[in-house]
Amino acid sequence: MSSETEHRFQTNLLEWGKENRREYPWREPDRTLYEVFIAEFFLTQTPADNVAAVYPRFLERFPTLEELAEASEHELVEAIEPLGFQNMCAETLKQISSSHDLLPPSWTR
Repeated sequence: MSSETEHRFQTNLLEWGKENRREYPWREPDRTLYEVFIAEFFLTQTPADNVAAVYPRFLERFPTLEELAEASEHELVEAIEPLGFQNMCAETLKQISSSHDLLPPSWTR
């Protein structure tokens, strides 16, 4: 591919992205690393529109990694049930949050 073709492709792709970008809560510029991580974790298993429906309520219920660590597995399963992969997800989130002292301070606000 020539550099001119490559440049045209990049330009067209970026223009398409601007025109077709969907707004999701995790794309807001003031999100913490924790909030972005939660979205990315959910997005690995389920479509973005499904995550968008659960994400704000999840962060209201568990706004910090520390509060997530204090949650029972039952609370986590209940919070993410609409995503359809609650058992595996709850176990993984619990493991991650229980190790929160190993994560960078920037994960907490």
